[in-house]
Amino acid sequence: MKNFWNKISHLGLEEFSEEEILLNYRSTLLLNRLSMVLVLIMTTYFPIEIIFHGYILLPVIFIQIVLMAVTLLINKKKKYKAAIYYFMAMSLMLVYPTIFLVPDGAGTALFLLPGSIIGLLFLKNNLLSFCYWALTVLLYISTVLLRPFIPHGIDIPEETLTMFYPIFVCIVFIMFYFVLRYLKNINEDYEKTIEKQKNKILHDGLLLAE
Repeated sequence: MKNFWNKISHLGLEEFSEEEILLNYRSTLLLNRLSMVLVLIMTTYFPIEIIFHGYILLPVIFIQIVLMAVTLLINKKKKYKAAIYYFMAMSLMLVYPTIFLVPDGAGTALFLLPGSIIGLLFLKNNLLSFCYWALTVLLYISTVLLRPFIPHGIDIPEETLTMFYPIFVCIVFIMFYFVLRYLKNINEDYEKTIEKQKNKILHDGLLLAE
């Protein structure tokens, strides 16, 4: 499992050393891992949907999984920036319609919360990252305003909604934890790499001085 995780994490980065990845391709490493985590989370919907709603939504969920997994394929082709923009677009395009698909109270709008930080994670331009954050906030506000006028596509019993809400909340917390934990680890690894380089430069300088 660990080898599989490492292979997925390093898609498109196979030719680079770990040091090069930490210095120049941290965002790609994070994107690969985040995409895989989302694919796994979405895959868990299959048994839940079968139990509570039958097989009606399975094709929709399958398409969502495939569209999210395309991010990995784009990185595999070394189109790193394209993968980032595709992932950002899909994160909103897959979540937003789903909010109106199920009745109010399911908690699907909560997935816009982790979506709002994607720009901060992957965009170096502060203005662009703020615009993406603002767009996510506006989409969330629009769900509140439009919800009374758009009928939901699936009827779900109240007791089922009550059960789903804490599950979705937990998933959101897991996503936040994963991102923050990864950023902490990658920052520590980056600092170690920089320290190694500084020590190597000092060592080489001493050898030249001798």
